[in-house]
Amino acid sequence: MEKFRKKNNLNPNYIVGFTDAEGSFYISIYKNIWTNNYKVSCEMHITQNIHSIKILEKIRDYFKCGIIKVDNKLTNTMRYQINSYKDIADIIIPFFDKYPLLTSKYLNYQTFKEAIHLMINKEHLNDSGILKFIELKKMMNRKRSFFEKYNFCKKHLNKYLINKDWFLGFVDGEGCFYFYIGKQKNTTIQLQASLEIAQNTHDIFVLEAIRKFLGCGRLKPKTTEFNLENVKNISKISRLIISNPSDLKKYIIPFFNNNILLTTKNLDFTDWKNLIGMKEKKYHLSLEGLNLMRSIKSNMNTSRNNY
Repeated sequence: MEKFRKKNNLNPNYIVGFTDAEGSFYISIYKNIWTNNYKVSCEMHITQNIHSIKILEKIRDYFKCGIIKVDNKLTNTMRYQINSYKDIADIIIPFFDKYPLLTSKYLNYQTFKEAIHLMINKEHLNDSGILKFIELKKMMNRKRSFFEKYNFCKKHLNKYLINKDWFLGFVDGEGCFYFYIGKQKNTTIQLQASLEIAQNTHDIFVLEAIRKFLGCGRLKPKTTEFNLENVKNISKISRLIISNPSDLKKYIIPFFNNNILLTTKNLDFTDWKNLIGMKEKKYHLSLEGLNLMRSIKSNMNTSRNNY
């Protein structure tokens, strides 16, 4: 792993941030209708739109294991998948033990790791072992309580700090560059640029850690009290929004100029940055300039059709 890492320019903390955003850990248990035996599968997935398949290829090349396959034809998504428990034990677990996930997804990783250790010990080959996998599966993903995830993030983010490479990977997965163009009223028109990052509210401490790392932004819904009852009652989804023009110009644009996004989200950042520049140059004061800005905006994010 170490020798290969030196040849690969993908930063490990980027992979962690991207996995925190787009990765999943699964324990699957199947019953063979012919033999009446159970089969256990442990898999790690990272999904992405087909237009950003290159980042999946980079991650696959970094780990030197796993495959890339179609995840969903209707949504044009691809999946990087590792289901060899030996590869997971030898490569993936040492990696995430060294570079821990920062969101509550870490809890799923820990349960997933327990399942891999059971497989190494051949527990998946006997009935009593299958019961252990069933119990672990019950703890995974959406079956975890808000309370467990919230308390974990609160403690976990006191141990680890956000760094620029993790943040870059996380934004590549979860960030969105918005540019709002309002309806024209008389001679005025509202224009608003923002970078937004959304998370389930049980991971609100992740958003707060990013806000502190950047030194700017606000949480929506607004909250200054992070006790459990207050957080549970504000909203299912929370957002970190950076929209102050001076913050965008001082912090956000220089950051992503110097730290290049690796998915097609870099195209959205470039268009977004250009729209901010056009606003400063008052393109919106002419019909031709305003139509050009609307044309650029109409081809951003999920509406993009040129790659």
